[in-house]
Amino acid sequence: MAEAFVTLAEAAELEGVKYKTMAQRLSRKKQAFETKTEKSETGGRDVVLVAVSSLSKQARNAWKEREKLKSFTEGVPEGQEAAEQKPEVPWYVNMDIDWYIENYKERYYKAVELGNVVRKFLQYDEGDRTKYAEEFAQKHLGKGQRTLYRYTKAYLEASAWADKLQKEDGAGYEFFKVLCLCRKPKETGCFPSIKPEVKQVIKNIWFNEDFARNQGTREMLYEKLTAIANINLKAGMTEWEKIPSYQTVVRYINYLMEDENMRNAYFLASRGTREYKNKVMVKGSRDTKGLQVMQIVMGDEHTF
Repeated sequence: MAEAFVTLAEAAELEGVKYKTMAQRLSRKKQAFETKTEKSETGGRDVVLVAVSSLSKQARNAWKEREKLKSFTEGVPEGQEAAEQKPEVPWYVNMDIDWYIENYKERYYKAVELGNVVRKFLQYDEGDRTKYAEEFAQKHLGKGQRTLYRYTKAYLEASAWADKLQKEDGAGYEFFKVLCLCRKPKETGCFPSIKPEVKQVIKNIWFNEDFARNQGTREMLYEKLTAIANINLKAGMTEWEKIPSYQTVVRYINYLMEDENMRNAYFLASRGTREYKNKVMVKGSRDTKGLQVMQIVMGDEHTF
């Protein structure tokens, strides 16, 4: 199997350090890293690539989880539904973090401590890992290595999801690494921390024709939401004292677009009726199963 390489920037992400720090490691310990350079597509400086095998155990595991997610979203065979290729979305991806902390504070902060233990274990990159894992698990968890490996797998998967979604919409999803170590609550996916009137305002802004046609961003929406909350507070509306965080609002919009199938509504608001009819609406349909044999014969696009 060919050696896998990543860019210096991605290597820094996988190692959990800044780009400058990673570059300094390469210059100080040249023998410890396998690298190569490629010509830049933009014609600038050559791109430095680092072999995945040269990275730490934690970084290699994180890279594997990223590649696993990529395999579900890239290279879908022609004619096969993309939905069939999607991985099962973990429960915490659609979880309202504010609501969870408010209702399960003890679970959440216990998972924060557990995450510190997992990160410490992931830093180990020496021999006899199995023996070390058993001793480490007994010392820090009071349980066997299978439990530790289960936590580690969940943590790495959550890291991959956090990285994937952050690149898609720019919001931060580091809390996935904590929630993945928590017990799944009974109520998920409905954003209970967002009050009904706040949800309605978010919808009104996002699907507003002027806002959509001017390519309003999620950041712009949150600014408008904050301004509306301040106005309502001055008017004595106490239900606006606490509005959801930016990350929660971003996930709620994604929920509307994906799970509630409101992409077409957004397309109509942003592109107008004419383009919506041309590109989205079904022009017409014919029940060919109800026709008799040779009832319609097609030739050169003419109907006989």
